[in-house]
Amino acid sequence: MLHDLNVAASACDRLAVLSGGSLVATGRPADVLTSEVFGVAEAANAY
Repeated sequence: MLHDLNVAASACDRLAVLSGGSLVATGRPADVLTSEVFGVAEAANAY
């Protein structure tokens, strides 16, 4: 598990974004590390 997104994006072919114990997104770094995905992740943590 990596929390440094820059390291994860450069070292991994696929990433998974979790928020509040739920899977928010999975896929290639370019597809997963987007403002839309982080918006969903932040909204999930607001509850």
